[in-house]
Parts: sequence; structure tokens; C-alpha cells
Amino acid sequence: MKVEIDSNDVNEEYLKAIEKAINIRKNKRLIYKDTFLSDSIEFLKLQLENKLKRLNLCIVNNNIINNIENAEDSLIDMINYAAFLIAVINKEKK
Repeated sequence: MKVEIDSNDVNEEYLKAIEKAINIRKNKRLIYKDTFLSDSIEFLKLQLENKLKRLNLCIVNNNIINNIENAEDSLIDMINYAAFLIAVINKEKK
């Protein structure tokens, strides 16, 4: 599936974040394939919770207190785990 996005439709920084998440997924898919499809909803929720805990260690009171790359990595991972969770939920609906 190819998605064409007009830069007038979404903010450029938003688009960069989504593209980064997709590129990371593409690279990791070469190694892990689509094994997430066999993960449980609870497992994927736990992964999201763990990433949020990591993010909370990086950002306190609207200030980044640890490495900004760690915060960004956690957020990008959360985008992908959220997409995995949506895919598993949709698979289970069928």
C-alpha cells in the first residue's frame, strides 16, 4: 500500500516522526518479520506501558532531563507498538 500525503495535510514535523517510525519498522521487519501478529493484546499493552515509563524518566515537568534521543526513541517505539496493537486487535476481530 502506498500512501501519498500532501504537505498541506499534515505538519512537516509530524510527517517526519511518522516517516522515522516507518523506516525503523522497515529495517526491523527484515529481522523480525511480522512476529508481532502472534503477540497478545496484553503483551503489546505492556510494551507500550514500558515505553511510557521510559519516557517519563526522560521528561519531567515539561523539561527533558535525560537524553532527548532516549525520549524520541521511546516515542517512535510507541508509535510502532500502537500500530502493532491496532493490527492485532483488527486481526482478532475477523
